[in-house]
Amino acid sequence: MDKHTLNLKLNKMQSLHREGDDATAARIADTLPWERIDSFRHLYTAAEVYENVRNYEKAKYLLRLSYEQSTGGAMVLRKLTQLAIRFGNVQDAERYEKRFEAAAPDDVEQYLLRYQISVLKGEPLSIRASYLESFCAERMEEKWLYELAVLYHQMGRENDCVAVCDQISLYFSAGEYLRSALELKSYYAPLTELQIDEYENQGKYRQEMRQTLLEIYREKEEAEAAAAAAAAAEEAGEEEPAVEEAPAVEEA
Repeated sequence: MDKHTLNLKLNKMQSLHREGDDATAARIADTLPWERIDSFRHLYTAAEVYENVRNYEKAKYLLRLSYEQSTGGAMVLRKLTQLAIRFGNVQDAERYEKRFEAAAPDDVEQYLLRYQISVLKGEPLSIRASYLESFCAERMEEKWLYELAVLYHQMGRENDCVAVCDQISLYFSAGEYLRSALELKSYYAPLTELQIDEYENQGKYRQEMRQTLLEIYREKEEAEAAAAAAAAAEEAGEEEPAVEEAPAVEEA
């Protein structure tokens, strides 16, 4: 396959993947000589394509190829771990997670990966909770905070469950996890007036937030357009025309 044809096929695969047509993208990927391709972007995209069509072995092969070519590093190891977790391969997940941890010892994602592996292995709830606690202490994401609250609920840790639900309410003003967290809290304790208002007016808050964002984007676009027009005028050397004074009218 010549270079021109190869580039055409790679670009077509990328385009199909962006459009969500991974089945066709995978058929193109099947025809490509991946050992000759050293582009991390193309290797990673092809791996995602194969993952989306549930071809675990091909996805893993391309990620390993990228890693062996020293492209991607910790990012590839994280993806390999996530891939193994998604397809239920505990042995691969544990192996790649250890490599990821060694490559990026300060990356908080290691706790989330350990949690997901722990779920896959069916480990005790207390072990799972310990990983999520470490993750949520470093990064506040409503999905994982809510999952931690559910774990506390399942373990009978009522006060901890309520505390996390309150934390979600404090930091997130809308969304499905806020609603679920307030419902979970109400199982143990009454909601505050503010929480009741948040629960009952989810749609209203989402609409207000959307309107605010639209106004911000509109103002940004107008500012960028004005700046571009000013720059173009300056580059063209345009100046405002001088305003001539009207001649004085003599009195009769």
